[in-house]
Amino acid sequence: MALVLEENERAVLYNFAVEKLSSLGVVGRVADLAPGTGGGAYIIAKNLPQTQVFGLDLSAEAVKSAEKSFSLANLFFKLGDVTVTPWNDGYFDAVVSFHTIEHMDEANQNKFLSEIGRILKAGGVLLMATPDRDVLEIQGFAGAQPDHVRELNQEEFLRTVRNNGFVIDAICGQSVLKGGRFPLRRLLNFLKKLDVFNLRKKISPKLVNVIDMKTHPVDFGKPVKRLADGEKASTTVLICRKPS
Repeated sequence: MALVLEENERAVLYNFAVEKLSSLGVVGRVADLAPGTGGGAYIIAKNLPQTQVFGLDLSAEAVKSAEKSFSLANLFFKLGDVTVTPWNDGYFDAVVSFHTIEHMDEANQNKFLSEIGRILKAGGVLLMATPDRDVLEIQGFAGAQPDHVRELNQEEFLRTVRNNGFVIDAICGQSVLKGGRFPLRRLLNFLKKLDVFNLRKKISPKLVNVIDMKTHPVDFGKPVKRLADGEKASTTVLICRKPS
C-alpha cells in the first residue's frame, strides 16, 4: 500500500506512480523532474527504498524546502533546469514529471521531452501528466492559471510525446469527464466571467460552492484509471517507455 502524505490530487498521482513503477519492476534510479517542494518525490522514495530518487527543480526556494522537509538516504534534491539536466545519457531507469509541461512554450516542451529521452535508458519508463485543455474549458478553468504557458488537450499531448520518440503504453486519467454536453455548466462558466449582476457578492459563497459542485463535469476523488477510447479526464496521465 502506497504512503499518502495528504489527500490531494498530486499525492494521488504520486501514489499511482509508486504502484506503476513497482508493478513494472523499476529499480535503480528515478528522476522526478520539477518536484516542487518534494512531497511526491518523498512518496516514491519512501515506498521504493531500493530505488534512488532524484528531484530537479528550477526554484531554489522549493529545493531548500524539499531538503528541509524530506530526508531519506535514497532521496536527493538538486537545483536545475529540467530542459538541460546535469546527468549523463541513459542515467535513469524511469522519469516522473507531473504538471510540468504546461508551464513551457512549444519549443521548450519539445526540448524537455528530448532531454528526458537523453537521460532515460533504452526501455526506460516515463510517467507524465498534464491537464487536458478541453476538459479545463468545460470546467471553466482553461487559461485561468497565469503560470500555464501552453495547455495541451489530450490529442496534442499524445502527439507531442510520440513525436519525441516515446511509445505510449497506456493513457490514464485523473478526475474523469462525465458524459454529456454540460449546458448548465457552460452557462455557469459564462455567468462567472460576465457577472453583470454582481451575483458573486449577492449570493452567499456557500450557495455558489454548492451550485459549482453540483454542476461539476468530472468525477473528483477517484483513483487514476485507464481511459477508454474517446474518454477524457481533467488530467491526462501517460505511461510511456523509451524504445529499446
